[in-house]
Amino acid sequence: MDINRDELRRQLADSRRDHDELMPAFRSILARVFDPSSRAANADKAAVLGVPSRRALLGAGGALAGATLLAACTDAKKKEQIAQSGTVPDPKTTTSLDPQVAADEAQRLDLNLLRTSQSVEASAITAYSLVLGTGKLSSEVGDALRLFQQQHRDHQAAM
Repeated sequence: MDINRDELRRQLADSRRDHDELMPAFRSILARVFDPSSRAANADKAAVLGVPSRRALLGAGGALAGATLLAACTDAKKKEQIAQSGTVPDPKTTTSLDPQVAADEAQRLDLNLLRTSQSVEASAITAYSLVLGTGKLSSEVGDALRLFQQQHRDHQAAM
């Protein structure tokens, strides 16, 4: 693949400039949406963090069903593993009439959303580190990946 180095440098500079201009607004939106007094809907909070909607998840269901079918048709591994899962109650469906309990449940949901988003950012940062650590990249591609990695660090820090 032939990469025009000057064009790549211009695109990276544009990306860096756009990112730097938008980060203050991103931090402000996070602060407003996750302020307990904001009464922002959970769907709005998830949208700010880039969590897919239920519709998007259902749309991906076909691919998931195909992968599940493929996995079901292969030999099972003999590895024992304990399944773990957990959920945080949705404040809209809370059965508690106590406002403090409902507020605590809403706060737990907010923390769950923020921690999940931070985890996604941390995974991206780690992935970039692993790729950059191979030493098999051209300097231009390495510069692009370092920029993207730094942008993920900025997002993680904002959350």
